[in-house]
Amino acid sequence: MTARAIALFLAAVLVACTGPQARPYDSLSPLPAPSQLDIPVQFASRYAAAQTATTLFHVRFDQRNFSRIYAMADESFRATTNEADLTARLTALRDRVGMSRDENEVGVDIVDRSPDVLITLVMETTFDNATLTETFVWRVTPSEMIFLVRYESRGP
Repeated sequence: MTARAIALFLAAVLVACTGPQARPYDSLSPLPAPSQLDIPVQFASRYAAAQTATTLFHVRFDQRNFSRIYAMADESFRATTNEADLTARLTALRDRVGMSRDENEVGVDIVDRSPDVLITLVMETTFDNATLTETFVWRVTPSEMIFLVRYESRGP
């Protein structure tokens, strides 16, 4: 594991331990600390799992380990995107923007789809060559298994 991957992992663990949050924001400024937001307590650990999965996505993106990103995909994602298409799309994106340098959560939404929860995280992510707004939709099971339902990136 590289020093950057370890740092990202430790940052994700620290964020995961700070508590919950739960409402979308319109501005692209970082959210207040999770403890200051209104995430229902029953979703706190699943919210933290989604944050950790987002950081892991960026680690795998930086490593060009797109097959491991596809392995995180939900059945609904796989029904519309095959691994070759995702790999081509992420390779082109990685070639254009470079490695991730910083990620700030600027929006969150939680939808209870019992027994699972859909968690949407909107991130403002700084890369070597660009800053993108990324949207991650994660399906999180009660046992905190994480599946990527949707990924979008917008930016220059």
